[in-house]
Amino acid sequence: MNGKLHSLATRLLDAVDPLLGKPRWYRRELARAVAERGMLADARLQLIEQIHKLAASHRQLADNHQRLADNHQSLADNHQELANRLQALAKDRYRLIDRYLVLLQDCLTGSIYEDPPLNTLGQESFDPVLRQYGWDWPSRAHTMIGRARLANIRTLAERVLREEIPGDFIETGVWRGGACILMRGVLNAFGIHDRRVWLADSFEGLPPPDAGRFPADANDTFHTFVELAVGLEEVKRNFEKYGLLDDQVRFLKGWFRDTLPGAPVERLALLRLDGDMYESTIIALESLYGKLSPGGFVIIDDYHVVEGCRQAVHDFMTAGAIVADLHEIDGVGVYWRKPDGTDSPA
Repeated sequence: MNGKLHSLATRLLDAVDPLLGKPRWYRRELARAVAERGMLADARLQLIEQIHKLAASHRQLADNHQRLADNHQSLADNHQELANRLQALAKDRYRLIDRYLVLLQDCLTGSIYEDPPLNTLGQESFDPVLRQYGWDWPSRAHTMIGRARLANIRTLAERVLREEIPGDFIETGVWRGGACILMRGVLNAFGIHDRRVWLADSFEGLPPPDAGRFPADANDTFHTFVELAVGLEEVKRNFEKYGLLDDQVRFLKGWFRDTLPGAPVERLALLRLDGDMYESTIIALESLYGKLSPGGFVIIDDYHVVEGCRQAVHDFMTAGAIVADLHEIDGVGVYWRKPDGTDSPA
């Protein structure tokens, strides 16, 4: 035997020999311990692999979370951009509505083409100040109430829509229809299809005074002015000129005492009275005020210029114990808000 091999065998026998003298159970336990240690080593390796896998999964989740955060931020940015665009569109929409309604008002008053007045009141040429306050009678324009009172109609109509006060619009005493054309124009501009505009008028002028029933009208002469008699067909043609004659426009033809008490109007949000006389004013209030929604508006066109009209308003409010602030419009007309709403100027 080679010397080196002999030496190696001797060393191996020397290393193993101590075990040979041990009991068998000891050798079995030693073998089991060695095997378990190997299993623990394998388990440790498996655990390390699992830890690596979990770490990789965690990194992937972190990456996904970051992508979700980036997507969320992107969505938030898109939402803000969309909100800004919608706000800009809303502003632009109202700008166009405003331009349309301003143009409509200028056309209805005749201001845009400086319509000269009828010489009934002694004025012969167009005066923007007189037309502003309705102190002349236009020769061709479709309303005589002036720019200020026409603007008041628009303001209150828009407020009704903004505050969602339920009901239709009505004017009692319409002349050529201009005020009601503006009411219909407001509904058209805002795309409102579930409200109507009612026009109540004899379409034959004003009635002779009934001094027996209404002493305040005893000396009234409005019935003698043929300029105040405008036929129904002419008023309809005026609506057609603006493209606003449709099924949202309804007409109540006849004297107020005959048409208003049983008028098929269910609910009102805006009630405008322009009948001049005590009789016309009191009948309209008695017939229609009960149909006005809380928070709705009453406009009295002739309050400061026709004593019978003013007296009718106060008699009605006194009889009904109505307490409401009268708001000035232009030194001629006034308006108030039906109690149970916020009684503040529009």
